[in-house]
Amino acid sequence: MGTALLKHTLLCLIVVSQCVSVQGCGSHYEFAIEEFCLAKFKLDMQMLDQRQWCSWEDTVELYSDLTNCTYIVAQGMNCYWPNRMVDEFFIQVHRYYFHNCSLSGRLLKDPPNRILGPFIVVPILVTLLMTALVVWRSKRSEGIVLIDLQPAWQQTTLEMHPHAVCCAKRPLKMFVVKCWTFKRSD
Repeated sequence: MGTALLKHTLLCLIVVSQCVSVQGCGSHYEFAIEEFCLAKFKLDMQMLDQRQWCSWEDTVELYSDLTNCTYIVAQGMNCYWPNRMVDEFFIQVHRYYFHNCSLSGRLLKDPPNRILGPFIVVPILVTLLMTALVVWRSKRSEGIVLIDLQPAWQQTTLEMHPHAVCCAKRPLKMFVVKCWTFKRSD
């Protein structure tokens, strides 16, 4: 009982101390990262052409410096890193500098028509060709299986064609199924 209470008390102290440390870093930490880190990042980004902002190769070093700066300031002020303020800070940076960038670093756009055209036309042509093939094939009787359902009491003998595919009889059913295939004599 005593050790459980001690563990619970220590856990509460650890959680509360972390909350106090993070809360204690509030406005002072926010001011410090804006004055030291963001100011340098803004100057570095102004040196780049705005068309290069989405190029990861051109901005990776600047972005890494910004991240390291927020970490160093947090360490110097005895703040935890990352924290809610750092997340909000980077969201604001992304909204301003990288809002037009895709995940791959390039702005997404449609491919040229010479590439996009075949991806549209080929499925349409295949669909039309398959439809025509089904219609043409359904007009020919060669190889088509016909199923004839007759009441079992009318069935006296079951004559099978030499090319018959199937014939199924079930004694408990009322119908006998006969299957024939027809072969053209051309």
